[in-house]
Amino acid sequence: FQQQTQELNSNDLKKLNRLNSLENNSGEDGSILTNTTKCLKKWQPHANKPVTSLFFLDDHTNSTSESQFWSFLLTGADFNREIKLWSCTNWDCLQTITFSTSPLDDLVTNKPSAVNEKQTAVSPSYFKTALDLSAKYLVMSDVARKCFYVLNLFVDLDANYASCKSISEFILAYPAISFSLI
Repeated sequence: FQQQTQELNSNDLKKLNRLNSLENNSGEDGSILTNTTKCLKKWQPHANKPVTSLFFLDDHTNSTSESQFWSFLLTGADFNREIKLWSCTNWDCLQTITFSTSPLDDLVTNKPSAVNEKQTAVSPSYFKTALDLSAKYLVMSDVARKCFYVLNLFVDLDANYASCKSISEFILAYPAISFSLI
């Protein structure tokens, strides 16, 4: 075995670093850029809105050597008020879920008191998100509304299909600004 070496200048080192590293960048313009030696895909899943979350729907609890990963993707934008499910084989959007405030929110959450007759505007939802290891449940904490949402996700690899089957809402006494799933 004979090893060959050569002296590299700083430009060569920069080129080598670009060749040997996989970089993922999420930009303020809502684009996700994945590259090695060249740009493999520049993609704007939420039409120029910044991406606030990105999860591959891979089941890490029942994986085998034959398990297929990175088939479906879930992205969030606008503080996760907009959620999209994607097929990674053809980059089709399979489902879009948008959380918005209701005019009734103003009546329920901003009751004027005898001391303060002035109503204040309800702040828009701001979601913290986490995906469980089986990729069957996306848990979303709405910090502004003091509630949890649990989205039940369905994935069918054979049919190249994924969707949100149901959404459950759980009202909290206080906002959950941090949580973890076990």
